[in-house]
Amino acid sequence: MPERLKVYRARRYTNAQTYLFYFLFYILICAMNAAAAADDDADDDDDTAACCVSDVMCDKPGCRCTGKLVDCSNSVLTELPSVSNITRTRQPRVIILTNSSLSHLPGDVFTSLHWLARLLINNNSLSSIEAHAFTDLSNLLELDLSNNLISHLDASTFEGLVSLRHLNFYNNRLQLLRNSFLSPLISIHHLILASNPLPDVSGDVISFLLTSLVTCSPG
Repeated sequence: MPERLKVYRARRYTNAQTYLFYFLFYILICAMNAAAAADDDADDDDDTAACCVSDVMCDKPGCRCTGKLVDCSNSVLTELPSVSNITRTRQPRVIILTNSSLSHLPGDVFTSLHWLARLLINNNSLSSIEAHAFTDLSNLLELDLSNNLISHLDASTFEGLVSLRHLNFYNNRLQLLRNSFLSPLISIHHLILASNPLPDVSGDVISFLLTSLVTCSPG
């Protein structure tokens, strides 16, 4: 057999081996991805089954728990129980407290709820928020505090809300707003401050609003 033909056949054989290797590698990656997706689905099913069923919030009158949602809207809640030390698979993603009778948020009320994404506390009688009440909510995206009686904020009120994008503070009694109150909100895109008796807004706050926000309703 001519030497050139032997070299040609050897190259074809080598190329075939290379293609086979990459093909088998591709199949292996696909199989691993499929297995991972199946595991994720199984985890989600487990989460849905386990989440919040025995949470102290779900035992409160008027509260309903479905999957990752805790809905205590239109309830008679006057205070919230501490929900600390809940494992990730049992943590809610959404808590709705709309139209309840809350007047105060303690500093430890949301301890360890790192995976909470939406928190709606609108239409209550909320007048005070203790320091660091939201500190552990590092993945919270939306916070609705509208239609309450809040008149005071400080530098620790929104501490820890590094992922927050939407803050609704409509129709409260806020009379003073400083840049230090808003500075923890490094991801904020939408801030509603309308219907608050703010006499004026300082220059550093205006600078923050201009550089940080996509939408602002200052009121």
